[in-house]
Amino acid sequence: WHFEPDSSVRCKGHTRCGVELISPILRGISGLLQVYQSFKFLNNIKDIDVDKSCGLHVHHGVDPKTYNCKELQKLVHIVHCYEEDFYLLIPGDRQNAETCRPMEIDVEAFLNVCEASHDSDECRIKQLWYSPENQYNEESAKNPRYDRTRYHGLNLHSYWYRSTIEFRYHSAILENIDEAMQWIIFTQF
Repeated sequence: WHFEPDSSVRCKGHTRCGVELISPILRGISGLLQVYQSFKFLNNIKDIDVDKSCGLHVHHGVDPKTYNCKELQKLVHIVHCYEEDFYLLIPGDRQNAETCRPMEIDVEAFLNVCEASHDSDECRIKQLWYSPENQYNEESAKNPRYDRTRYHGLNLHSYWYRSTIEFRYHSAILENIDEAMQWIIFTQF
């Protein structure tokens, strides 16, 4: 576990930017227990604060050899059906936050372009994800970590960048640990 500066997180007057807490790759019940313990730890730090510039981003590791084009389509289909409900369940105004926008891809095209035999790196899904419609910008893509397509509630950029599926929908939670844990478990669907 470590803290990392994050310029998108607002700070209190004594620092230039806020920080985010980064976990190592976690698995199973022991991973969930570590997350729970980290929330307890954070709650014991005096003057720690979260505001609407903070989010709870959950990454799930995937193996691109087995989690391929068809699996991405299934995920997008499920998320697309329930995305509006996600925003209704989550506190705050996350839908209008610049860092977790609703999907802007052509979902119909996304669901109809792939054959099961295609490698996800060569599939047209990747071309649709990295399209101007989905906020792709060649200038911002020069630093792949900060590609603008990642700023959606469902971030598939992380699939090609670090082999994870990222859910950015949820607002930051500090004191309601049960809600955070439930969200993490929910995103494992």
